[in-house]
Parts: sequence; structure tokens; C-alpha cells
Amino acid sequence: MAFEVVYYPKAGWSDFVLKAEVVDAAMSVTWCPGMRIKMAVETDDSSRTTWFQGLVSSVNVPEHGAWR
Repeated sequence: MAFEVVYYPKAGWSDFVLKAEVVDAAMSVTWCPGMRIKMAVETDDSSRTTWFQGLVSSVNVPEHGAWR
């Protein structure tokens, strides 16, 4: 199943890449609105990790298209 991540980066921050294992683990979760999530973001030199927290606002599964 495909998924969409809405990410609001701070100015000057680079994009992020996830390992396939992390994506596979996330796909095994039954996501629902109201679930609390957090994401670790390391600095470019990996000297510090910042945690961002949020809530799942909605979940939908398209019935048609490339991401069914």
C-alpha cells in the first residue's frame, strides 16, 4: 500500500530518506486519525538528533490509480 507524508521542513533543511526496512515496518501499522507520531531528524554531520512530534490527521486508501 502506498502512503503520503506531508512534511513541512524548516528553511534550509534538506530532504530526508528512509531505509526500506523503516517503510516496511510503518506499512504493517494500522494507522488511524489521532495516533501520535514522532520522527527523528539528524543534523547534516549527525552530531545531534531532533525529534518532531505530531498527530495523524487522516487516513485514506485510494481505490484506483497507481497507488492502490
